Amino acid sequence: MKIYANMIVGAKEEPFLKYSLRSIFPCVDEIVIVANDGENLNASTIEKCSKVSVYYRPFKDFATARNIALSHSIDADYILWVDADEVHFVRDLSKFIEEAVAKKVDCAQAAFFHFVKDNKHYQSIDPRNILLRNGIFKWTKAVDEYPEFISKGQKMLLSKYRYHHYGYTKDPQRLWDDWMDRAKILGTKEWFEDKDPKTILDDRVLIPYEGEYPEVMECV
Repeated sequence: MKIYANMIVGAKEEPFLKYSLRSIFPCVDEIVIVANDGENLNASTIEKCSKVSVYYRPFKDFATARNIALSHSIDADYILWVDADEVHFVRDLSKFIEEAVAKKVDCAQAAFFHFVKDNKHYQSIDPRNILLRNGIFKWTKAVDEYPEFISKGQKMLLSKYRYHHYGYTKDPQRLWDDWMDRAKILGTKEWFEDKDPKTILDDRVLIPYEGEYPEVMECV
């Protein structure tokens, strides 16, 4: 049984990428990364990992990039959906994958703590189908992509596994720039016209995080 992780990585430096890779490395057979070509500030981090196969391509949109990763994962039985700013618990992720494989499910759902502003506060716990049987889905939507099943009637596993998403803990200007990039893909900028990059997260509800952190994280 082969488990491949699929990830896409932009050209800008991803501050949590090394933690993300370390957290999934023991749990998968290969990590397939599609990275934005040209000057990529993450290249050295990506290429240090022995299990990584990286494909540098011009970035069009998120679904296209993920489908490229999928096309280079034909030997995999299952695909683990990972983002460059997500960090897992190695032991719990391993158990999550083992349970899904043992039960022969088509899709396994976990949930992530959506951290905001810093790594001590989160705004929500969001479910996501992160482990999918290969060959029964494709990626769709240019932004906020998601896996679309080719047929109906999938056997699902709703797991209690929780991991961490640190995307909104980046510098506010960097987060703003990322959102602007997404707006360009969609062909609209109207959402940003009356907003200040320094205050874009000020209206978020923050919940103190009292749980454990992934072993690979250097939390202060």
